[in-house]
Amino acid sequence: MILSQTEMQLKRIMKQVIYIIHFILFTSSYSLWSQKIAPSRLSINFLSQADRVFSDGYPTNTPLYKAVDRKESFQFTEIAQNRPFFGWVVNSEDPNTLQTAYQILVASSIDFINKNEGDMWDSGKVENDQSSNVSYSGARLQPNKVYFWKVKTWDNHGRESSFSSSSQFKMAEYLVDYATARYPIQKQDDYPISLTKLSNANVLADFGKDTFGRVRLTLFGKSDSDSVTIHLGENAKNGIVDRIPKGTIRYSKYKIPLMRGWNTYTICIEPNSRNIGRATIRVPGYIGEVLPFRYCEIEGYDDAIEKHQIVRETAFYPFDEMDSYFSSSDSILNQIWEISKHTMKATSFTGVFIDSDRERIPYEGDVYMNQLAYYGVSKEYSIARYTNDYLMDYPTWPTEWAFHAIMSAWYDYLYTGNIEALTKFYNDLKPKTLIALANDQGFVVSNGKKSTPNIEGNKVTPQLLKDLKFDHPKFIFKQPLKDLVDWPPPGFMGVEYDGTDGYVFKDVNTVVNAYH
Repeated sequence: MILSQTEMQLKRIMKQVIYIIHFILFTSSYSLWSQKIAPSRLSINFLSQADRVFSDGYPTNTPLYKAVDRKESFQFTEIAQNRPFFGWVVNSEDPNTLQTAYQILVASSIDFINKNEGDMWDSGKVENDQSSNVSYSGARLQPNKVYFWKVKTWDNHGRESSFSSSSQFKMAEYLVDYATARYPIQKQDDYPISLTKLSNANVLADFGKDTFGRVRLTLFGKSDSDSVTIHLGENAKNGIVDRIPKGTIRYSKYKIPLMRGWNTYTICIEPNSRNIGRATIRVPGYIGEVLPFRYCEIEGYDDAIEKHQIVRETAFYPFDEMDSYFSSSDSILNQIWEISKHTMKATSFTGVFIDSDRERIPYEGDVYMNQLAYYGVSKEYSIARYTNDYLMDYPTWPTEWAFHAIMSAWYDYLYTGNIEALTKFYNDLKPKTLIALANDQGFVVSNGKKSTPNIEGNKVTPQLLKDLKFDHPKFIFKQPLKDLVDWPPPGFMGVEYDGTDGYVFKDVNTVVNAYH
C-alpha cells in the first residue's frame, strides 16, 4: 500500500500528538504521585510514638483511644503540658526539598480527623519552614482526653503534600505549663543463644549479652515435691554461673517448688539493699524488680529442656535501634559501637539515666555523657530531658556536677531547638555557675575533701545550698558541694586503684575551676 504525501504527514502529526499526550500523562501522574508523599514520624513533645499502648510492658495492637476505657493493665504516654508542641519529617523524592508551609489539624474524635476536620485546631496554611517545636494554638485541651492530629506540608518546588496518617495523644489528669513527656517502660522476650548441658540435671543458658530483667520458665513437674534451683549472673566461671563474683558484678539464686504437670513460672527478683533507698529511681510495678544478668543456670531439672522454655523478660526505655548504624573495616571499632549502643539501651530500664545498678540514682556527670551519646544515635530526646528535669529538683553532691547540669541544659537546646526547658529552669541554673563561691581572683573556692563547708568566710551558705536545692527530701549524701575528681579511692566498692591519681585537694582545685 502506498500512502500519499498528505497521509504520511498526517501520520507523523498523529505520532507527535500521541507522544505529547503520553508525556503530559506521565508528568501529570508523576506530579500527582509526588504530591502524595506525606509527612511522617509525627511527634508530640518529641515523642514519635505517643500513641503506643503497652500491656504490662509489652506493645499491644489496641488503639490508644480504645485502651483508655478498658479495664486491662495498659500503659501509655500522657501529655501533661497545656500547649504541647508538634514535629514531623518532610519527605520528597527530589533533592534540595525544603518545607515552605504547613497545616496542622487537631480533632477531638477519630471521625473528625478522618474527614480532615480539625474541630480543636485547624492552623490553616502557615507560611513557615518549621517542622519541629510547633506549639499548639487551638481550643483548650481537656485532661484525660485523647486527641487526634495530622499534618500536611508545601515545599519549595510548589508541591502540596497529602495529609499524613493521623496520630493520637492522651492528655494527663493534671495539666501544667511545662512537663517533659515520656514513654512507659517496655519489655521484650529474649531467648538463649546457646544451651549447655552441664550434667543430667543441670543446664546453662547463655543470652549472649547482659540486660536488666527477670526469667520466665516453662517446666514439667512430676510430683508436688519436685523443685529446681535457678542461678542468675553476669559472669560465668568454670562453665557455671559465678557464685562469688568480684566487685559490683551481680549474682542471685532462687529455688522454685514445681507443681505437677506443665507450668510457667516467673522468677520474681528480690530487691537489693543498695538500691532501694529513698533517692533510688524505682522500676514500675508492672515491670517488676529486675536484675542484670547474662546467664541462667537451672540446677536439678532432669527432663529435656529447649531454648523456648527459658525466657528473659528484658526491661528498657523504648529505643529505636534503626535510628542509627555504624560499620567500618575495623572490627574493634565495630564492637565498641555495638557494646556502647547496647549498654545505652540496657541501662535505661528505669526511664531515667541512672548509675546502672550501683545505687540507681542519676548523677549529673553520668547523665551528661549519656545524653550526648543518645543524641548521637537516636531521634528521641525524652529520657535525657526528663532526667535533666529531675536533677533540677534533686541534685547530687559533687561540686563538678553542678556545672554539668548547665552543660546538659545547653546541649538539650542545641539538639532540640526547644527553649522551654531553659525558660523553665533558668533561675535554677544560674546558681549552678557557682559564681557565689569565687574568690577575688575569680577561682571557685570549694570544699575539697574537707568535712565542713567552712572556708573563705563560709561562702557555702545555707541560702546557696537552698538555691541549689540541696534541701530536697531525697538528698541522702553526707555533704553537698564536695569536690570529686573522679574516681573513688582504693577499696571503695571493689575499686582496686586510686582513680584520683594521687591528686592533692586544696581550697582551689583544678578540675572544679576548669569546669567553672
